[in-house]
Amino acid sequence: MNPLEVEQVNKLLEKRAALPHGDPAAEELRAEIVTRCLGLARNIASRFRYRGEDPDDVLQVASLALIVAVDRFDSSRGSGFIAFAVPTIVGEIRHHLRDKRDLVRVPRHIHELRARIAQEVPALAQSLGRTPSPQDLATAVGTTVEDITEAMHAGSIYHDAELGDLVHDHDADHLAIDQRMDLAELVAILPDREKTIVRMRFLEERTQSEIAHCLGISQVHVSRLLARALECLRERARPGV
Repeated sequence: MNPLEVEQVNKLLEKRAALPHGDPAAEELRAEIVTRCLGLARNIASRFRYRGEDPDDVLQVASLALIVAVDRFDSSRGSGFIAFAVPTIVGEIRHHLRDKRDLVRVPRHIHELRARIAQEVPALAQSLGRTPSPQDLATAVGTTVEDITEAMHAGSIYHDAELGDLVHDHDADHLAIDQRMDLAELVAILPDREKTIVRMRFLEERTQSEIAHCLGISQVHVSRLLARALECLRERARPGV
């Protein structure tokens, strides 16, 4: 969602909050907000690919989580809706995937292969300047692309290890920051490049791979700049700073 769309959704939420519970107009606004934000749910669901799950099932979970986020959002707490909705949706999808994964016994050799892949991804990403492909990983660990794909489907550590390419712990950081003051006010204090990365990551919902491609730098560099920016924002967001 672009900044204008985010602002429009926040205004609709404020308008809905001012209406009495059960008002038909409030229900109409609820439906409109959900419709406007379905793209966000779809975007987040698409990041959980290679999970061995039906994409439609994951999208359904994301869509239901979006509705929950709309119903639970409280603007009086100071955070914007996106800062609240993203962790809510991600959390519901992860909970769904964990429940499914607990029902499947992963073979020992796949566990071992996943561990080897997790070790290789950071170094490969740095040397290649991009997220390594299944073929890159197969060559690095001395196995076949089919084995790599099986390991990715079994536990999806490949995407979990993409240096935070999914909306991961950074979203919790984002939420904590936004509870203190508006993200836009905080981001204004950052250097231009870090400001751009934070905007692309949290407002435009782009992955670190996409950001790296747009800026012409490595994903590892994006990860470091994002971590530094978030640390700066956390410091500025603390009471008394």
